[in-house]
Amino acid sequence: MQPKVSGDRISFHVDIDSVGRLTEDWREKVDYFDNSYLRSAEKAAEEEVARHIDLILHTMQSKYSVEVAGFGTQLRIHYPKVWQKVKQNWDQEFSKIPVTYSVKLKINDYGLRRMKK
Repeated sequence: MQPKVSGDRISFHVDIDSVGRLTEDWREKVDYFDNSYLRSAEKAAEEEVARHIDLILHTMQSKYSVEVAGFGTQLRIHYPKVWQKVKQNWDQEFSKIPVTYSVKLKINDYGLRRMKK
């Protein structure tokens, strides 16, 4: 979670980089260790994470106008003078601040067995 300040404009970029395990998939005749399958599974997981992030950001910024994820803490740490200017109305300020993100997921373990041919 990286704050950026340019003049009076505040923005944030969040890098999500995670490693996980593919535990179960009920499709038949799939070689779970095939690189193209793994790439498609990683991409599908990234898209699902992005969908959840969009929903969470929308809920925080538009529906409730609250910041509960630590953006303010990061702004305070990296730009203390800017934080002093906005901290009194932080929830309202945050509701107008652009937040971008990138999602990178990697499958590194498999709870599945190779399909028998």
